[in-house]
Amino acid sequence: MAQRTVCWCRDNNHVVVTSVGVPTRNLVTALCAIEQVPCELLFPSVTKIEAEMVMADYGLSQNITQISLCETSAVALTKENQLHQIDDQISRTSDIIIPVSVRKNGFMQNCLDVAEREGKKIVTDFEVAYERSSAKAGYTVDPESLHDGIRSFSEPFLVHWTRTSIGPWPGEKPIDYYRQVVSSSAYPRSAFDTLLRMLSTGQILASSRHIATSEPVVALSSLPPCEVLPLIRWRPRYRQMSFEPYGIGIRYSAGLSMGIRPVAYLFSSATKTIQESERWLTQSVGKKTDWRRESEYRHRGNVDLQNIIKEDLCIFTRTESESKEINKRFGLMSQWFER
Repeated sequence: MAQRTVCWCRDNNHVVVTSVGVPTRNLVTALCAIEQVPCELLFPSVTKIEAEMVMADYGLSQNITQISLCETSAVALTKENQLHQIDDQISRTSDIIIPVSVRKNGFMQNCLDVAEREGKKIVTDFEVAYERSSAKAGYTVDPESLHDGIRSFSEPFLVHWTRTSIGPWPGEKPIDYYRQVVSSSAYPRSAFDTLLRMLSTGQILASSRHIATSEPVVALSSLPPCEVLPLIRWRPRYRQMSFEPYGIGIRYSAGLSMGIRPVAYLFSSATKTIQESERWLTQSVGKKTDWRRESEYRHRGNVDLQNIIKEDLCIFTRTESESKEINKRFGLMSQWFER
């Protein structure tokens, strides 16, 4: 529906006022680039270099894109306040408001009510009912449905488990991500898609997310596949799975030889005794969750799969058909979870 709305603006010679920073805005901005619709891009503050980077990331043409600064006030200290002020300015400065999906009694509904009282044109041709999903988007793997190969798998491997990406892959431009999202019948960044990308590029890219030192690492686990099942769960706080039954396994001995090392789980009182050079290998024991259950190992920086012989790799998938595809495309040993 968002794509139809943006195309309507183009066909009626309108300029779309938009921004970036949250998925809904990112999508509209990307659609302006995809459909070649003139747009005004609002920022709370931005340098020329930052603006050029955003335009490049979203594939926006300088000929039909205008950069504007939002009239933020001194109270806009939080990200939420800044987002609200941008929404408010978009609704105040636009001549036409086109609601697509608006939550009742929310901030956008308030902006819409104000615009309507001021006599602004409201186009409701593309509006759909707002629905808040009450069901979690995750799933579990039934231990009773396990394939025999997974049940008996006991070789020592260090496995990097992956999951569905809720945005662009690391290093991927937003425009490339959203172009695939709007042109695909199914979500194009599933855990299996992510696994295929890593194998195709020959790289497991490091991330600093949830790492105390903010140092990019690749996380792996020494747990056998069967013992991973209880850890595959939906995490409401992050609105994503902890990980899914898709992973790249590196034989234990090969992993150690390339610098993969075990994580030291510490209570908060012990963190001060760790040398700075070793802090990237430390993890809090946890308060609500005991992170020691993950048996985590880490590699500093990206993992280059091309430096590992095929015999030292094992790929894990959820289904047999996915496993066969891995074997056919990459010639790698693979195991699947569900029979």
